Amino acid sequence: MPYGQQPGYGGYPLPPRRKPKAGMVFGILIGSMVLIVVVGLLIGQADDGPSASDSPEEVVGQYFDAVADVLNSGDRTDPQATAERLAPYLCADLREDMSEAIEEMGDPDEMTAMYSDEELEVMEGMQFELEYVITDSAVFGDTAIVDVDFTTVVTTEEYGTQSEDSSDSVDLVRESGTWKICDDTSGEFL
Repeated sequence: MPYGQQPGYGGYPLPPRRKPKAGMVFGILIGSMVLIVVVGLLIGQADDGPSASDSPEEVVGQYFDAVADVLNSGDRTDPQATAERLAPYLCADLREDMSEAIEEMGDPDEMTAMYSDEELEVMEGMQFELEYVITDSAVFGDTAIVDVDFTTVVTTEEYGTQSEDSSDSVDLVRESGTWKICDDTSGEFL
């Protein structure tokens, strides 16, 4: 067939492109991690958490250790348990605003209904590793900013290991003498 001509009647059409499943899994991963952190930000009240002697860097480190614990436990599918684990590190204003938002979201069990059975099965089999390095910080009276570099590694039986690097600046405020994360974008690092 000469260059530039279309195949005639009965020609062989190109097979449809298949969307790679690895991209779907990584998308599910990012969505589920953001959901976990957002749910943690949205509901719950502080029972314990950072102490008055903890620096902003220590509070951010404790928070991300708690996020890693949630990702690697059965709690990642339980919004209430996630909230109880993460809420102690959040400022009162953020907990209040977010608890109102979670009420608008409805039943937490219905949130998982947005995923297919296949997607839920993949999510349940995921193993997570969250590594972080605090790269800088600055304190301005009762506010602070902590810069963090992250590596998120996800392993699934079907798709192997995938990782993503990111960075974020986390805002904190001092409440009753204790540093608390008060950054409504702190879930975006995942």
